[in-house]
Amino acid sequence: MQDFGRMSRLHQVLGQRVDRWRSDGYRATDHPAIAEILEWARDETGSLRYLRRPQLRALETYWYLRLVEKTPHVFDLYRRLFSHPSDLMAALGLASPTLLRQIVGQPPDDVWDRIKMDDAFVGVHRLESLRETLTLGYPSYILALAMGAGKTILIGAIFATEFAIKEAVRRSDLGGQLARGREDEARAEVANLRLQAIASLPHLAVFSDEAHHTYGQSL
Repeated sequence: MQDFGRMSRLHQVLGQRVDRWRSDGYRATDHPAIAEILEWARDETGSLRYLRRPQLRALETYWYLRLVEKTPHVFDLYRRLFSHPSDLMAALGLASPTLLRQIVGQPPDDVWDRIKMDDAFVGVHRLESLRETLTLGYPSYILALAMGAGKTILIGAIFATEFAIKEAVRRSDLGGQLARGREDEARAEVANLRLQAIASLPHLAVFSDEAHHTYGQSL
């Protein structure tokens, strides 16, 4: 069995868990369609049908975070995957001897509070990015693919799979709007009402191309 604690990078640990999820048939009790979609991405020989390998890998990771980890805050994800304090600090980049001498013996929660509140400490150790990660009020992930790997198509694939599990208009949704010969019109009306409802939600998924320019509070 893989010893996750010995791995120092989030993407390494997360990659191992996605591998296990794939081997387990993309198990997601509430959304079996996702397993079918991800399995269809490869043909009977194991070759990819439409997406490139990095695209499929990112799509798998996105749905693993959504369905298995339940879209956690990034810091909560780190704490979940690196349960030992020293492993967590190393994964977050808190490994310089100078910094470790200043925080040795402090409870982990005190260290996180200091990063959030102590401007001088953050400035000396260049922890601005980590502070922003700790203080974000929402889950935020960056899918980092190399130039030319097809990030725009990947985002399209994410949109398509999201709609595959949520926006199908069922006969029961039409309710009293259903009249003989007017089914298409009624479905369009339901779809419009859903779009209005989505626009009014307090919590939305926001996808940003070139996300490194809009990371964090500026988003």
